[in-house]
Amino acid sequence: TCITAALATLGTTSRDSKRVAIAHYTFKTIAVILFLIFMSQFTNFVRLFSIWTTSATPATVNSIDYIPRQIANAHTFFNVAMALLFLPFIRQFEKLFYRILPDQKAPPTKVFSPKYLDPFLLDIPELALRQAKREVLRMGKYAQRLIDDIINAFRERNSEYVDRAIASEDKIDTLEYQIKRYFTELAQRKSSAMLSKRRIEMFFIVDELEKIGDVVSKNIMPQVNQLIDNDLYFSEDGWKELNSFHSLVSENFARAIEAFRKNDLGMAEEIVNDKRKLLRYYKQLQMSHLERLRQGLKESAQTSQIHLDILGNLRGINSLISNIASIMIEHARETGDTGFAADVENIDDDITATGSILEPPRLRKQHKPDEQEDPDEDLD
Repeated sequence: TCITAALATLGTTSRDSKRVAIAHYTFKTIAVILFLIFMSQFTNFVRLFSIWTTSATPATVNSIDYIPRQIANAHTFFNVAMALLFLPFIRQFEKLFYRILPDQKAPPTKVFSPKYLDPFLLDIPELALRQAKREVLRMGKYAQRLIDDIINAFRERNSEYVDRAIASEDKIDTLEYQIKRYFTELAQRKSSAMLSKRRIEMFFIVDELEKIGDVVSKNIMPQVNQLIDNDLYFSEDGWKELNSFHSLVSENFARAIEAFRKNDLGMAEEIVNDKRKLLRYYKQLQMSHLERLRQGLKESAQTSQIHLDILGNLRGINSLISNIASIMIEHARETGDTGFAADVENIDDDITATGSILEPPRLRKQHKPDEQEDPDEDLD
């Protein structure tokens, strides 16, 4: 009777099923050993019970008329006796079977958390802030990937980017909370006025990065599913314009992160000055889209709301990017602090971004030293 339970465990990963089979074999084996020891007494008891309950006599009890009943009785007595014998020790047997076949330890879940915020450095504010800056740069990498994924998601029409955006935004939120909590603990330690203002500067930059994550994951990415579900496509010119504007915003973010890493105030001022150019270009793209609507272009009409929403949200992201640069400039003006550059060339992490925060492309045109650039020149 043990073989059925054993066969049932073949091909299964259920450890409970395998424990049942082990328990079945164990109980039956112990029971058989015990009854083998007392076989003669058990046999005599079964015969006597048959005489007591039937018309059998000592002379006829072993006849073919009574043997089948004795077999049935022996089987019943065997199992009832074993049940009564083992019931008081069920807990002990349970522990034994779990020891023989323990639960598989699940692989430890890797919990996302900060990598550079060391609580032991809180009493050394200068080092604590440098480590915090490394964590802010790590946060910037996640925001960079979010921004870069925008155009990839719409190009590939792949809703998996939406899920990835939500996951990245969750990580950005986690870093924001942990960095701000670290700053709160750092504020309770004694530090110079200069370090305190550096802490405040980074506090506000973290806030802007978190807002960028929200705009991408909550305002832009969900519209990928809307395009897919309704089988909509941008017009050729509209798609090119979205690519162009997204490219400028992505480049601008990369420059802002690089400016923050190096504490490059010159680059920060360029970003602030370029905000007006991007705003003017944004308005040109709006007018271009409206002209396509006037011409009755089908694709433009079908995707008009999505197209304008993406442009508007990209403009909002660029405003947040400009805020990062403005925060840096304001801090330098108030404190004269121009030397707090993070001594890091690489922030290791488990993400891959299509853009780089180390060698960002330039938004401003490259020119020879003797050439003058018109600050009011429109972007092509």
